[in-house]
Order: sequence, then structure tokens, then C-alpha cells
Amino acid sequence: MVNNYRLFILGVSGALAQETPTQIPADNGPSLEVTMNFIVDKLNGIGPVNFVAINSGGSYRNSLNMTGFVADSNNCQLGYNSGNLRKKLDLKQVADIMVMPIEQYASRYFGATGQSSSDLKADPEVFVLVALPKGGWQVRKTGQNGPNNTMTSNELADFNFYEANMADRIARALSHAVDLCGGGSQPEPF
Repeated sequence: MVNNYRLFILGVSGALAQETPTQIPADNGPSLEVTMNFIVDKLNGIGPVNFVAINSGGSYRNSLNMTGFVADSNNCQLGYNSGNLRKKLDLKQVADIMVMPIEQYASRYFGATGQSSSDLKADPEVFVLVALPKGGWQVRKTGQNGPNNTMTSNELADFNFYEANMADRIARALSHAVDLCGGGSQPEPF
């Protein structure tokens, strides 16, 4: 179950205890609609995340801004704008949810694209909530968009925060929504 997402902060990773996968009854926690509305409300309130990225090549200003979050609880999807793309996160396809510092995220992201690992430092500190698809760290290469500039179902989704506590709250809510939608990693039967 995704309910036990991983929290990566300050380079220390800890996987929470594994549970036997079971369907969550409707009376166990908030409904899917309430949960998704909470997620959308919090994400729409974040605004741009601005920071200075520093690495061996110098420093540069960066602004990460996602807008227009909309919940579609009937289809278990979260829609949003990222740059010039309209993206949809299919909660049924999410296998894992993690929160980590942007430095750790950059290292894993660049590794997934085949680029050399990044020595990025961010000022101020930025945290990334990552929703991994069942295929793991799959990243769209530049110019490879789905139909109508949408995210394909096998892409990871990442959301940026200044506060680790807010990233953690949204990760817990997102994990609950994924479980209610029947997503999450399913252990092999043998």
C-alpha cells in the first residue's frame, strides 16, 4: 500500500513498516472526494517556489510554479498546469510516494535521464513530493509530450514546497487517495 510512503529528509531515508495490502473500507478516514479536495486546496495555495540553485557550474535563479489544480474523484485523477503542459496524475497508477530535499531529487532525476548526477544546493531549502508510477523513475525527455501536451500515465509527478511539514501532510493525503483508488505497489504473490 502507498499509505506507507517514504520520507527522505537530510539524506536519511526510512521506509515505514510494510502492511499487507487490503482494500480500505469507505469508513476508514475521509472519503476520496474530501481527500482530493484537501490536496487541491493546499496545492493551489502554494504558489511559485523560488530558489537559487548552486552547483559547480555556478548559480542561477529558479522558479517552479504549478497552478490550476483540479480534482476528478470519479476518475481518480488530479489535473494541473506545469509550465505550458496540462498534466493529469492518475492515482490508480501511483506505486510509491516520497518526500525528499530537492538536492536528492535532482540526483535521482538526472540519474533517470542518463545525465551525470547533480551537485545541486538550493537556497532556500526546497522539498519535493514525488509520486512514482508503477514503472519507477521514468522521466519525459524534452519534446516528448502525450496527447494535447498531457503527462502520460507512466511519468512521475513532482510537487515543490518550502516546508517539509506541508509536503508531508499532502503526501499522507495523497497516499490515502491512492489507496482509495486502488493504486499503490502490490507485492508479488510468491
